[in-house]
Amino acid sequence: MTLTYSLNWLKSDLRKAVADLNIDHNRIDNVLEVAYRYHDGQFREHKDGATKRVPYITHPVGVSKICAELWPHVNLEDGIEDILAVALTHDLLEDTSISIQELGTATSPRAAELVRVLTKPVSTGFTDRSARNRAFLSVIANAGASAKFVKLCDALHNLSRPDSMPTSLLKKTIRKAKRDYLPLTIEPHFSTEIRNRFESAIKKAENSLVLSSERIPENKTLEGFLGYCVDRASGKVLEEHDILDILLEIPGLSMVHEGTVLGFEKAVLSDWLDPKARNRSGQFSERLLENGELVLTGNGFTREMVQKLNFQKIVLLPFEGPVRDLLQRQYFFLGCDSAKCPPWTSVPCLRAAIAILSERQRERSAKELENYSEWVATSGLEIDPRAAAELRMTPEKMEHLARLIDAATIEVGAILAAVEMIGRGLDSMGGILLREHRIKDAKSAATKLARRFDGDVRALDDTIGIRVVLLNEKAVARFVALFQTQCADSTSVWNVDMGLTANSGEVLPINSVSGYRATHLRFRVKNALESVGDVACEIQLRTVFQDAWARIAHEVQYKPTGRGSRILNRNLKNLSQMCDDADQLLDNLMT
Repeated sequence: MTLTYSLNWLKSDLRKAVADLNIDHNRIDNVLEVAYRYHDGQFREHKDGATKRVPYITHPVGVSKICAELWPHVNLEDGIEDILAVALTHDLLEDTSISIQELGTATSPRAAELVRVLTKPVSTGFTDRSARNRAFLSVIANAGASAKFVKLCDALHNLSRPDSMPTSLLKKTIRKAKRDYLPLTIEPHFSTEIRNRFESAIKKAENSLVLSSERIPENKTLEGFLGYCVDRASGKVLEEHDILDILLEIPGLSMVHEGTVLGFEKAVLSDWLDPKARNRSGQFSERLLENGELVLTGNGFTREMVQKLNFQKIVLLPFEGPVRDLLQRQYFFLGCDSAKCPPWTSVPCLRAAIAILSERQRERSAKELENYSEWVATSGLEIDPRAAAELRMTPEKMEHLARLIDAATIEVGAILAAVEMIGRGLDSMGGILLREHRIKDAKSAATKLARRFDGDVRALDDTIGIRVVLLNEKAVARFVALFQTQCADSTSVWNVDMGLTANSGEVLPINSVSGYRATHLRFRVKNALESVGDVACEIQLRTVFQDAWARIAHEVQYKPTGRGSRILNRNLKNLSQMCDDADQLLDNLMT
Protein backbone atom coordinates (compact mmCIF):
# COMPACT_ATOMS: atom_id res chain seq x y z
CA MET A 1 0.00 0.00 0.00
CA THR A 2 1.33 3.45 -0.96
CA LEU A 3 1.40 5.89 1.91
CA THR A 4 -0.12 9.31 1.22
CA TYR A 5 1.34 11.04 4.29
CA SER A 6 -1.74 13.22 4.58
CA LEU A 7 -2.13 15.42 7.64
CA ASN A 8 -4.85 13.18 9.06
CA TRP A 9 -2.73 10.07 8.49
CA LEU A 10 0.25 11.67 10.24
CA LYS A 11 -1.93 12.76 13.18
CA SER A 12 -3.23 9.22 13.55
CA ASP A 13 0.26 7.73 13.27
CA LEU A 14 1.67 10.08 15.90
CA ARG A 15 -1.26 9.52 18.26
CA LYS A 16 -0.59 5.78 18.20
CA ALA A 17 3.08 6.39 19.07
CA VAL A 18 2.24 8.62 22.07
CA ALA A 19 -0.86 6.77 23.24
CA ASP A 20 0.73 5.74 26.54
CA LEU A 21 1.71 9.30 27.45
CA ASN A 22 -0.50 11.62 29.45
CA ILE A 23 -0.65 14.57 27.04
CA ASP A 24 -3.07 17.02 25.45
CA HIS A 25 -3.46 15.39 22.02
CA ASN A 26 -5.29 18.40 20.60
CA ARG A 27 -2.32 20.62 21.41
CA ILE A 28 0.10 18.25 19.65
CA ASP A 29 -2.28 18.04 16.67
CA ASN A 30 -2.26 21.84 16.39
CA VAL A 31 1.53 21.96 16.48
CA LEU A 32 1.69 19.26 13.80
CA GLU A 33 -0.65 21.31 11.62
CA VAL A 34 1.75 24.28 11.79
CA ALA A 35 4.78 22.11 10.97
CA TYR A 36 2.85 20.42 8.14
CA ARG A 37 1.88 23.77 6.60
CA TYR A 38 5.37 25.26 6.70
CA HIS A 39 7.17 22.11 5.49
CA ASP A 40 4.72 21.70 2.61
CA GLY A 41 6.61 21.17 -0.67
CA GLN A 42 9.79 19.97 1.04
CA PHE A 43 11.05 16.41 0.60
CA ARG A 44 13.67 14.18 2.19
CA GLU A 45 16.83 13.38 0.24
CA HIS A 46 16.63 9.85 -1.21
CA LYS A 47 19.12 7.79 -3.19
CA ASP A 48 16.47 6.80 -5.72
CA GLY A 49 15.73 10.41 -6.58
CA ALA A 50 12.25 11.51 -7.55
CA THR A 51 10.86 7.96 -7.71
CA LYS A 52 10.36 7.90 -3.94
CA ARG A 53 9.76 11.47 -2.86
CA VAL A 54 8.97 11.37 0.83
CA PRO A 55 7.56 14.58 2.36
CA TYR A 56 9.95 16.23 4.78
CA ILE A 57 7.27 16.44 7.48
CA THR A 58 7.84 12.71 8.07
CA HIS A 59 11.19 13.61 9.66
CA PRO A 60 9.91 15.83 12.51
CA VAL A 61 7.08 13.35 13.09
CA GLY A 62 9.67 10.55 13.25
CA VAL A 63 11.77 12.55 15.71
CA SER A 64 8.66 13.04 17.88
CA LYS A 65 7.99 9.29 17.90
CA ILE A 66 11.57 8.58 19.00
CA CYS A 67 11.23 11.20 21.77
CA ALA A 68 8.09 9.44 22.99
CA GLU A 69 9.77 6.02 22.83
CA LEU A 70 12.84 7.15 24.80
CA TRP A 71 10.94 9.34 27.27
CA PRO A 72 11.09 6.70 30.07
CA HIS A 73 14.92 6.79 29.85
CA VAL A 74 15.34 10.51 30.58
CA ASN A 75 14.60 12.80 33.50
CA LEU A 76 13.98 16.32 32.21
CA GLU A 77 12.70 19.53 33.75
CA ASP A 78 10.57 20.20 30.65
CA GLY A 79 7.33 18.31 30.13
CA ILE A 80 6.69 15.82 27.37
CA GLU A 81 4.27 18.15 25.56
CA ASP A 82 6.95 20.82 25.14
CA ILE A 83 9.47 18.17 24.06
CA LEU A 84 7.10 16.81 21.41
CA ALA A 85 6.33 20.36 20.23
CA VAL A 86 10.08 21.04 19.85
CA ALA A 87 10.59 17.78 17.97
CA LEU A 88 7.77 18.63 15.54
CA THR A 89 9.06 22.14 14.87
CA HIS A 90 12.84 21.80 15.36
CA ASP A 91 13.63 22.60 11.70
CA LEU A 92 11.10 25.38 11.12
CA LEU A 93 13.33 28.36 11.99
CA GLU A 94 16.17 26.95 9.88
CA ASP A 95 14.24 25.73 6.84
CA THR A 96 11.11 27.90 6.59
CA SER A 97 10.00 31.52 6.86
CA ILE A 98 8.21 31.20 10.21
CA SER A 99 9.14 33.84 12.79
CA ILE A 100 10.08 32.90 16.33
CA GLN A 101 7.09 34.93 17.55
CA GLU A 102 4.66 32.83 15.49
CA LEU A 103 6.46 29.68 16.57
CA GLY A 104 6.11 30.65 20.23
CA THR A 105 2.39 31.25 19.76
CA ALA A 106 1.93 27.87 18.05
CA THR A 107 3.92 25.94 20.68
CA SER A 108 5.02 27.77 23.84
CA PRO A 109 7.70 30.34 24.72
CA ARG A 110 9.85 27.56 26.20
CA ALA A 111 9.45 25.31 23.15
CA ALA A 112 10.30 28.20 20.82
CA GLU A 113 13.43 28.93 22.85
CA LEU A 114 14.56 25.30 22.54
CA VAL A 115 13.96 25.39 18.79
CA ARG A 116 16.08 28.54 18.61
CA VAL A 117 18.87 26.70 20.41
CA LEU A 118 18.58 23.82 17.92
CA THR A 119 18.75 26.20 14.94
CA LYS A 120 22.16 26.71 13.35
CA PRO A 121 23.30 30.33 13.55
CA VAL A 122 23.74 32.34 10.37
CA SER A 123 27.22 32.12 8.91
CA THR A 124 27.94 35.81 9.35
CA GLY A 125 30.53 36.48 12.04
CA PHE A 126 32.24 33.08 11.81
CA THR A 127 35.63 32.61 10.14
CA ASP A 128 34.57 29.31 8.56
CA ARG A 129 31.89 26.64 8.79
CA SER A 130 33.92 24.63 11.32
CA ALA A 131 33.84 27.60 13.71
CA ARG A 132 30.12 27.94 13.11
CA ASN A 133 29.49 24.25 13.83
CA ARG A 134 31.60 24.39 17.00
CA ALA A 135 29.61 27.38 18.20
CA PHE A 136 26.33 25.57 17.41
CA LEU A 137 27.37 22.46 19.35
CA SER A 138 28.57 24.57 22.26
CA VAL A 139 25.17 26.27 22.50
CA ILE A 140 23.39 22.90 22.54
CA ALA A 141 25.81 21.41 25.06
CA ASN A 142 25.26 24.34 27.44
CA ALA A 143 21.50 24.65 26.93
CA GLY A 144 20.53 21.74 29.19
CA ALA A 145 19.37 18.16 28.91
CA SER A 146 16.18 18.91 26.94
CA ALA A 147 18.04 20.45 24.00
CA LYS A 148 20.49 17.54 23.97
CA PHE A 149 17.67 15.01 24.08
CA VAL A 150 15.80 16.42 21.08
CA LYS A 151 19.05 16.78 19.12
CA LEU A 152 19.94 13.14 19.80
CA CYS A 153 16.48 12.00 18.72
CA ASP A 154 16.89 14.10 15.58
CA ALA A 155 20.21 12.39 14.84
CA LEU A 156 18.74 8.96 15.60
CA HIS A 157 15.99 9.49 13.06
CA ASN A 158 18.53 10.61 10.45
CA LEU A 159 20.52 7.42 11.11
CA SER A 160 17.41 5.22 10.93
CA ARG A 161 17.25 5.01 7.11
CA PRO A 162 20.80 4.23 5.92
CA ASP A 163 19.62 2.16 2.95
CA SER A 164 17.54 5.05 1.60
CA MET A 165 20.10 7.86 1.83
CA PRO A 166 22.54 9.00 -0.86
CA THR A 167 25.96 7.61 0.01
CA SER A 168 27.52 11.03 0.41
CA LEU A 169 24.77 12.10 2.82
CA LEU A 170 25.07 8.85 4.78
CA LYS A 171 28.83 9.37 5.21
CA LYS A 172 28.24 12.90 6.46
CA THR A 173 25.45 11.77 8.83
CA ILE A 174 27.63 9.05 10.36
CA ARG A 175 30.59 11.42 10.72
CA LYS A 176 28.53 14.08 12.52
CA ALA A 177 26.81 11.47 14.74
CA LYS A 178 30.13 10.03 15.94
CA ARG A 179 32.07 13.27 16.21
CA ASP A 180 29.44 15.80 17.31
CA TYR A 181 26.42 14.08 18.84
CA LEU A 182 27.67 10.92 20.56
CA PRO A 183 29.39 13.02 23.29
CA LEU A 184 25.99 14.57 24.11
CA THR A 185 24.78 11.16 25.40
CA ILE A 186 26.99 11.60 28.49
CA GLU A 187 24.40 13.45 30.53
CA PRO A 188 23.29 12.80 34.17
CA HIS A 189 19.64 13.09 33.14
CA PHE A 190 19.95 10.22 30.60
CA SER A 191 20.07 6.51 31.34
CA THR A 192 22.64 4.28 29.60
CA GLU A 193 19.90 3.23 27.17
CA ILE A 194 20.28 6.55 25.32
CA ARG A 195 23.96 5.98 24.56
CA ASN A 196 23.41 2.29 23.77
CA ARG A 197 20.66 3.18 21.32
CA PHE A 198 22.84 5.83 19.67
CA GLU A 199 25.89 3.57 19.33
CA SER A 200 23.72 0.80 17.86
CA ALA A 201 22.26 3.18 15.24
CA ILE A 202 25.74 4.35 14.22
CA LYS A 203 26.97 0.74 13.87
CA LYS A 204 23.97 -0.20 11.73
CA ALA A 205 24.53 2.81 9.46
CA GLU A 206 28.25 1.99 9.14
CA ASN A 207 27.44 -1.60 8.16
CA SER A 208 25.03 -0.32 5.52
CA LEU A 209 27.71 2.02 4.19
CA VAL A 210 30.21 -0.83 3.83
CA LEU A 211 27.70 -2.91 1.88
CA SER A 212 26.75 -0.02 -0.38
CA SER A 213 28.71 0.29 -3.61
CA GLU A 214 26.67 3.18 -4.92
CA ARG A 215 28.36 5.86 -6.98
CA ILE A 216 26.55 8.83 -8.45
CA PRO A 217 25.93 7.82 -12.07
CA GLU A 218 24.42 11.21 -12.79
CA ASN A 219 27.94 12.68 -12.74
CA LYS A 220 28.59 11.19 -16.16
CA THR A 221 26.51 13.84 -17.95
CA LEU A 222 25.70 17.47 -17.25
CA GLU A 223 21.97 16.83 -17.62
CA GLY A 224 22.17 13.95 -15.15
CA PHE A 225 24.12 15.93 -12.59
CA LEU A 226 21.82 18.97 -12.81
CA GLY A 227 18.85 16.62 -12.40
CA TYR A 228 20.55 15.17 -9.35
CA CYS A 229 20.99 18.72 -7.99
CA VAL A 230 17.28 19.41 -8.52
CA ASP A 231 16.44 16.29 -6.52
CA ARG A 232 18.83 17.17 -3.70
CA ALA A 233 17.46 20.72 -3.56
CA SER A 234 13.91 19.41 -3.09
CA GLY A 235 14.79 18.19 0.39
CA LYS A 236 15.75 20.52 3.23
CA VAL A 237 17.09 24.00 2.53
CA LEU A 238 20.73 23.44 1.53
CA GLU A 239 23.31 25.63 3.19
CA GLU A 240 26.84 26.40 1.99
CA HIS A 241 28.41 23.30 3.53
CA ASP A 242 25.69 21.07 2.01
CA ILE A 243 26.31 22.58 -1.43
CA LEU A 244 30.05 22.09 -1.07
CA ASP A 245 29.62 18.42 -0.13
CA ILE A 246 27.53 17.86 -3.27
CA LEU A 247 30.11 19.57 -5.51
CA LEU A 248 32.86 17.40 -4.03
CA GLU A 249 30.98 14.29 -5.18
CA ILE A 250 32.15 15.18 -8.71
CA PRO A 251 35.30 13.16 -9.49
CA GLY A 252 38.41 15.30 -9.87
CA LEU A 253 37.29 18.18 -7.62
CA SER A 254 38.90 18.73 -4.22
CA MET A 255 38.62 21.36 -1.49
CA VAL A 256 41.42 23.93 -1.36
CA HIS A 257 40.04 26.99 0.46
CA GLU A 258 36.80 28.63 1.56
CA GLY A 259 36.59 32.39 2.07
CA THR A 260 37.45 35.64 0.31
CA VAL A 261 39.79 36.13 -2.64
CA LEU A 262 42.16 38.17 -0.48
CA GLY A 263 42.15 35.40 2.12
CA PHE A 264 43.00 32.82 -0.54
CA GLU A 265 45.77 35.05 -1.87
CA LYS A 266 47.33 35.41 1.58
CA ALA A 267 46.80 31.91 3.00
CA VAL A 268 47.31 29.73 -0.08
CA LEU A 269 48.35 31.42 -3.31
CA SER A 270 51.43 33.21 -1.98
CA ASP A 271 52.96 29.86 -0.93
CA TRP A 272 52.54 28.46 -4.44
CA LEU A 273 54.39 31.27 -6.22
CA ASP A 274 58.12 31.51 -6.64
CA PRO A 275 59.79 34.31 -4.64
CA LYS A 276 60.01 36.65 -7.63
CA ALA A 277 56.29 36.37 -8.37
CA ARG A 278 54.95 36.82 -4.82
CA ASN A 279 54.87 40.59 -5.16
CA ARG A 280 52.51 40.05 -8.11
CA SER A 281 50.06 37.79 -6.23
CA GLY A 282 47.32 40.41 -6.69
CA GLN A 283 47.54 39.99 -10.47
CA PHE A 284 46.87 36.26 -10.13
CA SER A 285 43.89 36.97 -7.87
CA GLU A 286 42.49 39.43 -10.41
CA ARG A 287 42.88 36.82 -13.15
CA LEU A 288 41.02 34.32 -10.98
CA LEU A 289 38.20 36.79 -10.39
CA GLU A 290 37.97 37.71 -14.06
CA ASN A 291 38.05 34.19 -15.53
CA GLY A 292 36.62 32.13 -12.68
CA GLU A 293 39.62 29.81 -12.85
CA LEU A 294 43.39 29.95 -12.55
CA VAL A 295 45.68 27.51 -14.35
CA LEU A 296 48.69 26.60 -12.21
CA THR A 297 51.25 26.53 -14.99
CA GLY A 298 53.53 29.06 -16.61
CA ASN A 299 55.37 32.02 -15.20
CA GLY A 300 55.14 32.44 -11.44
CA PHE A 301 54.33 28.93 -10.25
CA THR A 302 57.16 26.69 -9.15
CA ARG A 303 57.38 23.35 -10.96
CA GLU A 304 57.93 21.52 -7.67
CA MET A 305 54.69 22.92 -6.26
CA VAL A 306 52.60 21.95 -9.28
CA GLN A 307 54.00 18.43 -9.25
CA LYS A 308 53.02 17.96 -5.58
CA LEU A 309 49.40 19.04 -6.11
CA ASN A 310 46.79 16.61 -7.44
CA PHE A 311 45.14 19.25 -9.64
CA GLN A 312 46.19 21.63 -12.41
CA LYS A 313 43.86 24.59 -11.86
CA ILE A 314 41.75 26.39 -9.28
CA VAL A 315 38.04 26.96 -9.91
CA LEU A 316 36.35 29.93 -8.19
CA LEU A 317 32.70 29.37 -7.27
CA PRO A 318 30.52 31.89 -5.38
CA PHE A 319 28.04 30.54 -2.84
CA GLU A 320 25.11 32.27 -4.55
CA GLY A 321 24.14 35.26 -6.74
CA PRO A 322 26.37 38.28 -7.50
CA VAL A 323 27.17 40.96 -4.93
CA ARG A 324 28.64 44.43 -5.22
CA ASP A 325 31.98 43.89 -3.48
CA LEU A 326 33.68 40.94 -5.18
CA LEU A 327 36.73 41.08 -2.90
CA GLN A 328 34.61 40.60 0.23
CA ARG A 329 32.50 37.86 -1.33
CA GLN A 330 32.70 34.33 0.09
CA TYR A 331 33.81 31.68 -2.42
CA PHE A 332 34.67 28.01 -2.76
CA PHE A 333 38.18 27.50 -4.16
CA LEU A 334 38.22 24.00 -5.65
CA GLY A 335 41.19 22.18 -7.13
CA CYS A 336 40.36 20.65 -10.52
CA ASP A 337 42.15 17.59 -11.94
CA SER A 338 41.18 17.77 -15.59
CA ALA A 339 42.11 14.14 -16.22
CA LYS A 340 39.58 12.89 -13.65
CA CYS A 341 36.77 15.46 -14.02
CA PRO A 342 33.78 14.69 -16.29
CA PRO A 343 34.10 16.42 -19.68
CA TRP A 344 31.22 18.78 -18.90
CA THR A 345 32.94 20.22 -15.81
CA SER A 346 33.44 23.96 -16.33
CA VAL A 347 32.93 27.16 -14.35
CA PRO A 348 29.55 28.04 -15.99
CA CYS A 349 28.21 24.49 -15.44
CA LEU A 350 29.32 24.39 -11.81
CA ARG A 351 27.81 27.81 -11.17
CA ALA A 352 24.55 26.59 -12.72
CA ALA A 353 24.60 23.68 -10.26
CA ILE A 354 25.10 26.09 -7.34
CA ALA A 355 22.21 28.23 -8.59
CA ILE A 356 19.95 25.16 -8.50
CA LEU A 357 21.18 23.97 -5.13
CA SER A 358 20.82 27.39 -3.49
CA GLU A 359 17.42 28.29 -4.99
CA ARG A 360 15.41 27.45 -1.89
CA GLN A 361 17.98 29.17 0.28
CA ARG A 362 17.48 32.31 -1.79
CA GLU A 363 13.70 31.93 -1.59
CA ARG A 364 13.92 31.64 2.18
CA SER A 365 16.23 34.65 2.36
CA ALA A 366 13.89 36.67 0.14
CA LYS A 367 10.90 35.82 2.33
CA GLU A 368 12.88 36.62 5.45
CA LEU A 369 14.00 39.94 3.96
CA GLU A 370 10.38 40.78 3.16
CA ASN A 371 9.47 40.21 6.81
CA TYR A 372 12.36 42.35 8.01
CA SER A 373 11.40 45.14 5.60
CA GLU A 374 7.92 45.23 7.13
CA TRP A 375 9.33 45.23 10.67
CA VAL A 376 11.80 48.03 9.87
CA ALA A 377 9.08 50.16 8.28
CA THR A 378 6.77 49.64 11.27
CA SER A 379 9.46 50.48 13.84
CA GLY A 380 10.72 53.59 12.02
CA LEU A 381 14.32 52.44 12.57
CA GLU A 382 16.68 53.81 9.92
CA ILE A 383 18.47 50.59 9.01
CA ASP A 384 18.81 48.51 5.87
CA PRO A 385 16.51 45.48 6.26
CA ARG A 386 19.39 43.30 5.05
CA ALA A 387 21.52 44.46 7.98
CA ALA A 388 18.62 43.85 10.38
CA ALA A 389 18.21 40.32 8.99
CA GLU A 390 21.93 39.64 9.25
CA LEU A 391 21.89 40.71 12.91
CA ARG A 392 18.70 38.70 13.63
CA MET A 393 16.89 41.67 15.16
CA THR A 394 13.39 41.10 16.49
CA PRO A 395 10.57 43.62 15.91
CA GLU A 396 10.62 44.44 19.63
CA LYS A 397 14.34 45.23 19.60
CA MET A 398 13.94 47.35 16.46
CA GLU A 399 11.17 49.32 18.12
CA HIS A 400 13.16 49.86 21.32
CA LEU A 401 16.34 50.85 19.44
CA ALA A 402 14.38 53.33 17.31
CA ARG A 403 12.93 54.97 20.42
CA LEU A 404 16.37 55.01 22.07
CA ILE A 405 17.82 56.90 19.11
CA ASP A 406 14.85 59.30 19.25
CA ALA A 407 15.55 59.89 22.94
CA ALA A 408 19.24 60.49 22.25
CA THR A 409 18.33 63.08 19.62
CA ILE A 410 16.23 64.89 22.20
CA GLU A 411 18.90 64.86 24.92
CA VAL A 412 22.08 65.57 22.96
CA GLY A 413 21.63 69.36 22.84
CA ALA A 414 21.42 69.74 26.62
CA ILE A 415 24.45 67.46 27.13
CA LEU A 416 26.56 69.46 24.65
CA ALA A 417 25.58 72.69 26.42
CA ALA A 418 26.66 71.22 29.78
CA VAL A 419 29.99 70.13 28.26
CA GLU A 420 30.55 73.67 26.97
CA MET A 421 29.91 75.05 30.47
CA ILE A 422 32.70 72.85 31.85
CA GLY A 423 34.90 73.97 28.99
CA ARG A 424 34.47 77.62 29.96
CA GLY A 425 36.04 76.74 33.30
CA LEU A 426 39.21 75.74 31.44
CA ASP A 427 39.93 79.06 29.70
CA SER A 428 43.24 79.40 31.51
CA MET A 429 44.25 76.03 30.02
CA GLY A 430 43.17 76.75 26.47
CA GLY A 431 39.57 75.65 26.85
CA ILE A 432 38.03 73.11 24.46
CA LEU A 433 40.04 73.05 21.24
CA LEU A 434 37.71 70.68 19.38
CA ARG A 435 34.35 69.18 20.15
CA GLU A 436 32.63 66.56 18.00
CA HIS A 437 29.55 64.48 18.65
CA ARG A 438 27.50 61.73 17.09
CA ILE A 439 24.42 59.72 17.90
CA LYS A 440 25.08 56.06 17.21
CA ASP A 441 23.41 55.06 13.97
CA ALA A 442 21.06 52.10 13.90
CA LYS A 443 23.37 49.63 12.12
CA SER A 444 26.36 50.44 14.32
CA ALA A 445 24.27 50.13 17.47
CA ALA A 446 22.63 46.89 16.33
CA THR A 447 25.99 45.36 15.39
CA LYS A 448 27.47 46.21 18.79
CA LEU A 449 24.42 44.83 20.56
CA ALA A 450 24.55 41.56 18.62
CA ARG A 451 28.27 40.97 19.13
CA ARG A 452 28.81 42.24 22.67
CA PHE A 453 25.53 42.40 24.55
CA ASP A 454 23.45 39.51 23.18
CA GLY A 455 20.93 41.96 21.76
CA ASP A 456 20.12 43.68 25.08
CA VAL A 457 19.35 47.27 23.99
CA ARG A 458 19.59 48.54 27.57
CA ALA A 459 23.23 47.44 27.74
CA LEU A 460 24.34 49.89 25.04
CA ASP A 461 26.89 52.16 26.72
CA ASP A 462 27.52 54.92 24.14
CA THR A 463 24.31 55.88 22.35
CA ILE A 464 25.59 59.46 22.41
CA GLY A 465 29.30 59.90 21.79
CA ILE A 466 31.14 63.19 22.36
CA ARG A 467 34.82 63.77 21.62
CA VAL A 468 36.55 66.64 23.41
CA VAL A 469 40.14 67.62 22.52
CA LEU A 470 42.07 69.60 25.12
CA LEU A 471 45.55 71.09 25.13
CA ASN A 472 47.33 68.78 27.57
CA GLU A 473 46.95 66.22 30.39
CA LYS A 474 46.48 68.95 32.99
CA ALA A 475 43.48 70.28 31.09
CA VAL A 476 42.07 66.74 30.92
CA ALA A 477 42.51 66.28 34.66
CA ARG A 478 40.84 69.64 35.33
CA PHE A 479 37.90 68.73 33.04
CA VAL A 480 37.44 65.43 34.91
CA ALA A 481 37.50 67.20 38.27
CA LEU A 482 34.87 69.75 37.19
CA PHE A 483 32.72 66.96 35.71
CA GLN A 484 32.82 64.96 38.94
CA THR A 485 31.98 68.07 40.96
CA GLN A 486 28.97 68.76 38.73
CA CYS A 487 27.81 65.14 39.04
CA ALA A 488 27.97 65.32 42.83
CA ASP A 489 26.07 68.64 42.93
CA SER A 490 22.35 67.91 43.08
CA THR A 491 21.61 71.49 41.92
CA SER A 492 23.82 71.32 38.79
CA VAL A 493 22.36 71.23 35.28
CA TRP A 494 23.56 67.64 34.99
CA ASN A 495 21.17 66.58 37.75
CA VAL A 496 18.36 69.14 37.53
CA ASP A 497 18.00 69.49 33.75
CA MET A 498 19.29 66.15 32.49
CA GLY A 499 18.66 63.86 35.43
CA LEU A 500 21.78 61.78 35.84
CA THR A 501 20.91 58.24 36.87
CA ALA A 502 22.35 56.58 39.94
CA ASN A 503 26.07 55.71 39.85
CA SER A 504 26.65 57.89 36.79
CA GLY A 505 29.87 59.75 36.17
CA GLU A 506 32.26 56.82 35.68
CA VAL A 507 35.85 57.86 34.80
CA LEU A 508 37.83 55.35 32.71
CA PRO A 509 41.49 56.13 31.89
CA ILE A 510 42.25 54.21 28.66
CA ASN A 511 45.81 53.02 28.09
CA SER A 512 45.47 50.16 25.60
CA VAL A 513 48.29 47.93 24.38
CA SER A 514 47.57 49.12 20.83
CA GLY A 515 48.72 52.64 21.79
CA TYR A 516 45.35 54.37 22.20
CA ARG A 517 45.33 56.88 25.07
CA ALA A 518 42.31 58.82 26.36
CA THR A 519 40.04 59.35 29.33
CA HIS A 520 36.43 58.22 28.90
CA LEU A 521 33.56 59.60 30.96
CA ARG A 522 30.42 57.46 30.96
CA PHE A 523 27.05 58.42 32.34
CA ARG A 524 23.35 57.89 31.73
CA VAL A 525 20.62 60.52 31.64
CA LYS A 526 16.86 60.24 31.96
CA ASN A 527 14.69 61.23 29.03
CA ALA A 528 11.14 62.19 28.15
CA LEU A 529 10.37 58.84 26.49
CA GLU A 530 9.40 56.67 29.45
CA SER A 531 9.47 53.45 27.42
CA VAL A 532 13.22 53.84 26.86
CA GLY A 533 14.38 54.35 30.42
CA ASP A 534 17.63 56.29 30.04
CA VAL A 535 20.26 57.17 27.46
CA ALA A 536 23.92 56.18 27.73
CA CYS A 537 26.55 58.77 26.87
CA GLU A 538 30.33 58.59 26.57
CA ILE A 539 32.70 61.58 26.47
CA GLN A 540 36.17 60.87 25.07
CA LEU A 541 38.72 63.29 26.47
CA ARG A 542 41.95 63.47 24.48
CA THR A 543 44.98 65.72 24.45
CA VAL A 544 46.12 67.21 21.13
CA PHE A 545 48.78 64.53 20.73
CA GLN A 546 46.47 61.67 21.80
CA ASP A 547 43.92 62.84 19.24
CA ALA A 548 46.59 63.07 16.54
CA TRP A 549 47.68 59.47 17.23
CA ALA A 550 44.09 58.19 17.16
CA ARG A 551 43.35 59.84 13.82
CA ILE A 552 46.58 58.58 12.25
CA ALA A 553 45.97 55.03 13.55
CA HIS A 554 42.42 55.04 12.20
CA GLU A 555 43.64 56.21 8.81
CA VAL A 556 46.28 53.51 8.37
CA GLN A 557 44.45 50.63 10.07
CA TYR A 558 40.85 50.89 8.94
CA LYS A 559 40.84 52.58 5.56
CA PRO A 560 40.51 50.29 2.49
CA THR A 561 44.18 50.83 1.63
CA GLY A 562 45.34 49.93 5.13
CA ARG A 563 47.28 46.73 5.85
CA GLY A 564 47.65 45.17 9.26
CA SER A 565 51.10 43.83 10.12
CA ARG A 566 53.49 43.44 13.01
CA ILE A 567 55.68 46.24 11.63
CA LEU A 568 52.68 48.59 11.42
CA ASN A 569 51.59 47.78 14.98
CA ARG A 570 55.11 48.25 16.29
CA ASN A 571 55.42 51.62 14.55
CA LEU A 572 52.06 52.75 15.91
CA LYS A 573 53.14 51.84 19.44
CA ASN A 574 56.38 53.77 18.92
CA LEU A 575 54.35 56.74 17.69
CA SER A 576 52.11 56.46 20.78
CA GLN A 577 55.15 56.62 23.04
CA MET A 578 56.37 59.69 21.17
CA CYS A 579 52.96 61.32 21.72
CA ASP A 580 53.17 60.47 25.44
CA ASP A 581 56.60 62.13 25.58
CA ALA A 582 55.26 65.17 23.72
CA ASP A 583 52.38 65.44 26.21
CA GLN A 584 54.85 65.38 29.08
CA LEU A 585 57.00 68.03 27.42
CA LEU A 586 53.97 70.21 26.80
CA ASP A 587 52.92 69.89 30.45
CA ASN A 588 56.41 71.06 31.47
CA LEU A 589 56.25 74.00 29.07
CA MET A 590 52.88 75.07 30.48
CA THR A 591 54.07 74.95 34.09
